[in-house]
Amino acid sequence: GRRSGATWTHTPNTQRDTKENIGSLGDNNVIMNQICRLEEAINDGSQVQPSLILIAAGTNDVCFKDKRPHAFAPLEFSLESLQGIVDYCCLKLFRLCPQAQVVLITPMQTIQADTADIHRAGDIIEARGQYFHIPVIRLDYHSDVKSQNEQQAFKYTYDGTHTSELGARSNGYYIAQQVRAAIELSKHE
Repeated sequence: GRRSGATWTHTPNTQRDTKENIGSLGDNNVIMNQICRLEEAINDGSQVQPSLILIAAGTNDVCFKDKRPHAFAPLEFSLESLQGIVDYCCLKLFRLCPQAQVVLITPMQTIQADTADIHRAGDIIEARGQYFHIPVIRLDYHSDVKSQNEQQAFKYTYDGTHTSELGARSNGYYIAQQVRAAIELSKHE
């Protein structure tokens, strides 16, 4: 499922919550709770085991530094750091859906955050993907959404962050191409 505003990283107040649906930044609007929703749906039979799981997150972890101050902390075992929570979520997904292909998608550039910070988040996510031998799609480098261009005129976004129809279509084509290539590669391994 899609959940707008979700972050990877937790806060000290984050709790397991599979019912909340706020669509914006919040303590419990985290990827982990989406994984818990998936787990409940699989267990109650309302969802089949997925064969492909795409996780696109990280923008709000970077944009809201006051709400996610430890996102870049090198805290391997902290759910408040990108490194720690990406590891935790990947391990949980591997146990929950062992046959699924997991793909991590880094945040794309935005006018709301320094591009260097977006790349830094992408680097952490990519490193965790490499560690777990799962594909990572780097939208921060390969999306048509470039913060410098969007500051001049909105083309691929409607506000500098959220994709317009053109931006969504462009990202969708690129992601589909990359996922297809990753699946083909995994067949030959």
